[in-house]
Amino acid sequence: MTNDDAFNQALELIDPDDPSSLLQDNELRDAVISAIHELPETQRAALLMVLMGYTHKEIAGGMGLPSCGAVRWHLTQGKKALRGILGPLKDDLIG
Repeated sequence: MTNDDAFNQALELIDPDDPSSLLQDNELRDAVISAIHELPETQRAALLMVLMGYTHKEIAGGMGLPSCGAVRWHLTQGKKALRGILGPLKDDLIG
């Protein structure tokens, strides 16, 4: 299984009507929020905008990035950083 497959599988566990369902544990929720705050500003903004439903084109325009490719790069780097920060909590996330 690739990292992207694992990431997508984790996303499937989130109840779309209650995205916080995955983060009921206060300690885990705080760790995820803290990890997001540790990301560089552009990576954090791109990630949050995707989670809010913006398209890559809208994010590129809103952030003044030259292309959708630049948005994908920031998202990829942000996901890598989050995996590194949250790696020690993997057992808590999976159960």
